[in-house]
Amino acid sequence: PESQIKRRVRCFDLAGSVPTENNPDPDYTVGLLMCKTTDDRYIIEDVIRFRKRAGEVENAVIDIVAQDRKMYGSNYQAYLPQDPAAAGQTARVYYSKMFASRGVPIRFVKVGSQNSKLKRFEPFAASAENGLVQVLKADWNQEFFYELEVFDGTRKTRHDDQVDTTSDCFN
Repeated sequence: PESQIKRRVRCFDLAGSVPTENNPDPDYTVGLLMCKTTDDRYIIEDVIRFRKRAGEVENAVIDIVAQDRKMYGSNYQAYLPQDPAAAGQTARVYYSKMFASRGVPIRFVKVGSQNSKLKRFEPFAASAENGLVQVLKADWNQEFFYELEVFDGTRKTRHDDQVDTTSDCFN
């Protein structure tokens, strides 16, 4: 029940490509919705995953956040990743202006280098192993579980978009 939800967060991992002949399996844009309950358990409620071009991604993400805010109200916050260095600052300003112009609040979470992905994921993995995480049954479960299970923190893993959003939501 909603009365047992302390906080609800949706984090995004952004991509801006569609499959092509030269790149048949590009990254996905992922929006993962997680809540923390009053007894300090975590529930993964929704995963939205798609491939679109950059402009389409921006509009889709704003629409998702606006819909979530209508549904969940003030107990909800959305986050976009902010890459390090100047490019991340530029992107933050751009997205801040875009979201503000539509009246949709957004926050940012700083993300590090490839080597930090495993460290970022470890707190979630430990909590899941200890039975503190539940996942709502849905059509996205199989792909979600597969990606998390094969993730080993190296670049060998083809996709880690859902891993990144899971880490960011949990942390």
